[in-house]
Amino acid sequence: MTAPNVPEVIVESMGLFPPLSGVGYYTRELLKAYAALPDHYPIKILAYRFFLKSQPSPQEDYLVQLSRSLDGTLEVHHRLVPGQVYTWLRRIGLRPPVPLDLFELPGSRLYFFPNYVGEPLLSGSCIPVIYDFGFMRYPNSLQGHDDLYLKRYLPRTLRRAPQVVVISDYVSKELQQVYGVPAERITTVYLAVDHSRFRPDIPPQALQAARHRYGLEPGYIFCLGTFEPRKNFPRLIEAYALLPDDLKSRVTLVIAGGLRAGKARISRRRFAGWD
Repeated sequence: MTAPNVPEVIVESMGLFPPLSGVGYYTRELLKAYAALPDHYPIKILAYRFFLKSQPSPQEDYLVQLSRSLDGTLEVHHRLVPGQVYTWLRRIGLRPPVPLDLFELPGSRLYFFPNYVGEPLLSGSCIPVIYDFGFMRYPNSLQGHDDLYLKRYLPRTLRRAPQVVVISDYVSKELQQVYGVPAERITTVYLAVDHSRFRPDIPPQALQAARHRYGLEPGYIFCLGTFEPRKNFPRLIEAYALLPDDLKSRVTLVIAGGLRAGKARISRRRFAGWD
């Protein structure tokens, strides 16, 4: 039963397209758990379409199915300029100035931005999710001008946020220190898990088949993450190389992760260095 007389929750969809990154998995599992609550605000996932384009794209069809799985609906926001322009602006650290809520009544909707910031709001409220402050601590590890984009627009997003979601207590403390957000406006929601894929009761035959597929023996170190510089895999490999040789001969380092272009890869390294 849906809670009465409450604003709609409008979910920014940019992180929800496959192949999912960590942000995408977190958002999807968070929405699944939220939709399972007995009382929750109505959910709408936001899709974007150039106003001259009448037919939905395959990405829009995907969001329709995702919305239905969450007992929600899809809302199409018609942009005045093509999506390529938005993509180009993001690459140079900018976003368009047109507010999402330009023609809406104040307080009628609550925007959920699961990847730090979304598009600008005129008078509406939003709840952003902040994962870390790497864009400030290690700006060179981000792609393009993402660090400039976040430094420019996160403060504006925070001013529109009655609550901010973070993934750890450490990030909560950083948010208080860096931007002065009071603790009562911060909620820690720990990383979500897809229990259909990650669970302790997987049959032994399935585990053995997976190990056989990748040539793994029981007792290995496993690291999972998107292959990009800010994950600092080289430092992990250097640390593994410093382990005693007898330990490295018994314990394999296994690195797995998705590429921004698509498929996941698994790499195995047994050290006395690279082989």
